[in-house]
Amino acid sequence: MVLEGTREREETTLALEAQEGFWRYIFSQPSRVDERPVQKTSEDWTIVEPITHEDLAKAIHDSEDSALGPDGAMKLVSPQILASFYNMWLVLGFIPGQCLEGETILIHKGEDLSEPANYRPITMASRMMRVFHKIVAFVLLLRFRSI
Repeated sequence: MVLEGTREREETTLALEAQEGFWRYIFSQPSRVDERPVQKTSEDWTIVEPITHEDLAKAIHDSEDSALGPDGAMKLVSPQILASFYNMWLVLGFIPGQCLEGETILIHKGEDLSEPANYRPITMASRMMRVFHKIVAFVLLLRFRSI
């Protein structure tokens, strides 16, 4: 409903308090350990180029119709500084933890509205992260097309 743009026609859903017990148990369980072997490879820095202001402007323009997300950081930081942050993240291989936070909502997937299992969680990352992912994907796509 929210994602479809029909919020004004939204069905009555199960209150969060009624769902909390069901979801709290699921989300409080530790993740399973991934024991698959990890192939060791050398890093190939030739595929990484600095993020330019043009890359940033295109990604922001292409995402203007997307949801704002849980942060308002995009409006507070100049494009030059944001491009510098993104480049630092690439060089350091580290993204600050607060940028990795998202907002999770439960979406009804049909059948009985009173049954918590009929809802699915969807998490929206911050717009700052979505723009970063868009730039990295676009730059890598262009780079691999030219190889």
